[in-house]
Amino acid sequence: METLHEARAQAGAALLFLSGMRADTLASLPMQCIDLPNRRIYQIPSMGVRTKNNKAAITYLLNVPELLDVVRAWDNRLRQRSFAPNALWYAPLNHDGMEIYETSRAIQARHGIIRDDIEMLCKKLGMSYASPHKFRHGHIVYARSFASNMEEVKAISQNVMHANTIITDQIYSALATDKVQHVITNLGASTPQNKQLDTAEILLLLEKLKDQLR
Repeated sequence: METLHEARAQAGAALLFLSGMRADTLASLPMQCIDLPNRRIYQIPSMGVRTKNNKAAITYLLNVPELLDVVRAWDNRLRQRSFAPNALWYAPLNHDGMEIYETSRAIQARHGIIRDDIEMLCKKLGMSYASPHKFRHGHIVYARSFASNMEEVKAISQNVMHANTIITDQIYSALATDKVQHVITNLGASTPQNKQLDTAEILLLLEKLKDQLR
């Protein structure tokens, strides 16, 4: 049976991948900044969200239904408790991990709790550790695999709050030989509109990409 701790870890891992946000952003994200019906995240420092260089943006979630379901399940659990709008979405647990408690205080060390939770999840799945930042990399690589023009590449770059597409391209443009072969030999062929991934498959994807990602 899934524990509350595991449910939170799965929701956090899923949201990191779907959003491409940084762990410190997730650690400080209040309930009011998550709009799941519109797959929208308000990364707004004035609303208590910690972002790199204090940059503000509205960003969006990938359309991966299985992962969205994991995020919604945790979100619904919190909203059923009528948490305040400024309460943390990645809510703390009590010492025995049996209860969620409400707080709006995003202490600096909370992103370390996210790292620990993901490590726990990786161990449960029998996989080597993938850091929270690897989920951000996975988000970009996954999204880029569907991008067919520069407008889409620019949208991906803006969504992860890079200053420009050059940054995104410099970090994520290198492809493995087999990927180059697949792309070139399938140019013009139809591609699926959606890839179905569950939490375990996210970690498997990141494991396979680990040697290609920084």
